Amino acid sequence: YEIDQGRDVPEEYVVKGWKYALYDAMNQEAFFTEDSDLCSGVTESCLAAKSKYEGSACDNPVNPMDLEEIVCDGRTVDRKLRAFMLEFENTAEFEVYFATHGPTSLSTGRN
Repeated sequence: YEIDQGRDVPEEYVVKGWKYALYDAMNQEAFFTEDSDLCSGVTESCLAAKSKYEGSACDNPVNPMDLEEIVCDGRTVDRKLRAFMLEFENTAEFEVYFATHGPTSLSTGRN
C-alpha cells in the first residue's frame, strides 16, 4: 500500500493478521506503528499507518518493485517511505480498515 493524503484529508490504514511487515518506522513521510489504540484488543499482528504529507496521482506507484524517488507536481517524493508491504501465510482472508478524515464540505476524494 502507498499512503499519503489530499489537502486536509489524511489517510489511515489498519491491517490485521499478517506474518511479516516491511516499512520504515523512522521516516518522516508517514507514521507506522504496531502498537496503536486501533490495535487494542487484537490478539494477532496489527499494523496501523497514517499519512503525514500530501500526495498526488502522479506519485502513486504502478509497480511495487519500483518505489524510487520522483518529482511530482514540483515536489520530490520518496515513494518507498510512504509504502508498506505485508506478507500473509496460510491465510484465506484478512481485515483492512481504511479511513479518510476531513471536512465534510470537500468536493474531492482520494485517488
